[in-house]
Amino acid sequence: MITASITGRMAFEPRQIQTKSGKPMTTARLACDDGEGHTIWIDIVTFTNNAEWLSRATKGDRIAAMGTLKMNVWTGKDGEEKQQLQLVADNVIVPAAKPRKPSAQNPPAKPAAKKVASDPFQGGTVDEASLPF
Repeated sequence: MITASITGRMAFEPRQIQTKSGKPMTTARLACDDGEGHTIWIDIVTFTNNAEWLSRATKGDRIAAMGTLKMNVWTGKDGEEKQQLQLVADNVIVPAAKPRKPSAQNPPAKPAAKKVASDPFQGGTVDEASLPF
C-alpha cells in the first residue's frame, strides 16, 4: 500500500454519485505537476464527508488530497493495456470551496453546528490570501 499526499488542479467538474449502500461518493481528476514541467493525471475517489467537500470544487480549483495511491490496469477496446493512477482519498482540502446551489443531485447541506463559547476559533477570521496553498 502506498500512502500519498498530492496537490493539483481540477481538470473537470467532479462527479457525485451514491454507492449501492447509499453512501455519497465523489470522483474527480487532478492535473498534477511532477516538478519537471510534466503533467501527471490522477483520478480521485472519496466517500462520505470528503465526498461532499470534493463535490464543491470546480474545474480549475487547486486542491490537496491524502490517501492510498494505486495503479489501475485494464485492457482497452483497442486491446492495449491501459494504466491510470487513482488516489482513494481519506482527506480532501478544497480551499476555495463554496456551497453549491441545491439541486436534485446536490440536496441542501445540513445546518451548521452552533458555536460553543469555549470554541477558540469563535469570531476569528482567516485571510485566505495568507494561506500557503
